Amino acid sequence: MLLSQFVHRRVPVAVLTVVAILFCPIAGSGVLGASPRPGFGNGSLQGSYSVLLNKWTSDTGRKPEALVGVFGFDGAGNVTITSFTDNNGGTITTGTGTGTYSVKANGTGTMPVTLSNGDSGTFSIVLDAKGKGFQMMLTTCSQGCGTNVLSGTAVATGGSSFSNASLKGGYEFLTVKWTWSQSTDSQNALGIFTFDGAGKVKAALTQDRAGTVTTIKATGSYSVNSDGSGSMALTGKQGSITFAFAIDAAGKGSQLISTISGGNDPVQSGTTAKQ
Repeated sequence: MLLSQFVHRRVPVAVLTVVAILFCPIAGSGVLGASPRPGFGNGSLQGSYSVLLNKWTSDTGRKPEALVGVFGFDGAGNVTITSFTDNNGGTITTGTGTGTYSVKANGTGTMPVTLSNGDSGTFSIVLDAKGKGFQMMLTTCSQGCGTNVLSGTAVATGGSSFSNASLKGGYEFLTVKWTWSQSTDSQNALGIFTFDGAGKVKAALTQDRAGTVTTIKATGSYSVNSDGSGSMALTGKQGSITFAFAIDAAGKGSQLISTISGGNDPVQSGTTAKQ
């Protein structure tokens, strides 16, 4: 009785009403109004995606490999690889490919693909929210995967028709060289590409080659295909390098690999993002 009298005398009715209103949504929605996870399906992947794959191996008899390309999804379970460039230890191949895919309600899925160079395999994939990108790893190889592992990222391109004008202005970038033996040096490079929107590019970067840091400037040219794939050639005092790339997010960035044939620095890969 005393407690009841205290509540009625000390707590105004208006305050009790506000408290009730504040707590009702919590009781009705579960945990602090948290929204449910989105449901996924084959329709979650639709349009073109910039894809970058890297292969690692513990076998010193095998060299690293990297692939960049443009994968197109029809929203109904079919994949068309409009173009790809593959660097397998300094051996460069290009081509197209086909495949299928299946996405479960939780965003996981599988994607078997076959490339025009004869390679084929099945990837496991996991989508991000709204299908704007996904992570992927190779789980089945046509000729056995051995000690190799292959994984990568895919980012929606956000467009369907590209040109040199799709790249204009400054883009920060980071590339890494993948080594496979003690006779090759590890290396990475961080810097800025500046594109003029008409096929010319400048690069200013800092390179770390096994602990030796060098500042490099280079100039060159680039070319963008209609599907967002492209190539870039740079020349500086230290030498020349060429890249293949695939634009993502409608020109807001790209994924790229080196396309140097042979040599001791066969495979580099990385990403760029518009400043």
